[in-house]
Amino acid sequence: MKHLNIYKVAESSRIPINEDVVISTHLQKKSQSSKNILTIRCKELKDLIDIYNSIVDKYQELMFKMPSNCFPPSFPKSFSSFRESFENFVRTIEAYIFQIKSKEGSAENYKRKNIIMIIDQSCSLSEKLTLFMKEAQSFNETGMGEITKTIDFSFQKLFKTNTSINTAIKNEKIVNQEMVSKGLDLYRNTYKAFKLCKDFFSSQKKDNNENSAREFNIEDLKIALSLVNTDGFHLLTKKVPTSLTNKGDIVEMRSAFSTNCGYIGSLVEVAAIFNESLEAIIMNLTNLTKLFNDVIYQCNIPTKVEINQLLLQQLA
Repeated sequence: MKHLNIYKVAESSRIPINEDVVISTHLQKKSQSSKNILTIRCKELKDLIDIYNSIVDKYQELMFKMPSNCFPPSFPKSFSSFRESFENFVRTIEAYIFQIKSKEGSAENYKRKNIIMIIDQSCSLSEKLTLFMKEAQSFNETGMGEITKTIDFSFQKLFKTNTSINTAIKNEKIVNQEMVSKGLDLYRNTYKAFKLCKDFFSSQKKDNNENSAREFNIEDLKIALSLVNTDGFHLLTKKVPTSLTNKGDIVEMRSAFSTNCGYIGSLVEVAAIFNESLEAIIMNLTNLTKLFNDVIYQCNIPTKVEINQLLLQQLA
């Protein structure tokens, strides 16, 4: 993610910067091993940037584990447009605030130009903010359904592969009881993971109390999924039934175990934070709008940033 350099305009105009006010915040990238530092030297924008960072953090925390088939492309697209518009607006506001504090003779002319730019950019930001709010609200309503749908589909593939392996084991000319036992273990662990997922989604229902929601332990699910993946791999590597002679089919079944076990584990982690993350994003977009307008009002600029409720209804 690129740095938000909000001093470029100010520095090129030789505007004095208050060096005594330095606020560092962090933006989490999709790669959890690295972060970008957003440095703000204007105390008037501290609270605004803090809320913006919290929106970005929640968004990236959610999208980091979300498979691309579980969200509409319009959601990340609207976020990118909102982010670009926000950062452009912040650059202009920052430069304007420094100009107000400046004692240079040319400051008044520069200030008038910046006011015009701020008014234009506030209209663009309002539009991008409304679109992102609409996408967040829509995703909040439909996203969990896509998550459960993908999990169910992944379990269907696991059970289908289970059936193929166990059928092949039973069709051996000489039935190997050890292989029969391992095939049954594979099925039991798959069913255990399936039951744990069902228990998890039951615990997430709003009419459930907090104690029942705490009963689910995602580590139990991870262990069950790991056993499914390991059992399936061994049965298709060391103890391959003779009726499974097509190498392409064997590779496809191995892939079914690793891919779908990974999908399920990742999606359950996403589901655990999904509603909280989307609701936090929606709430903070409203708070961001209010704080932005407070800054604009204090600067005596005749404009405001707003979420267009009428447009939200039309887009719904």
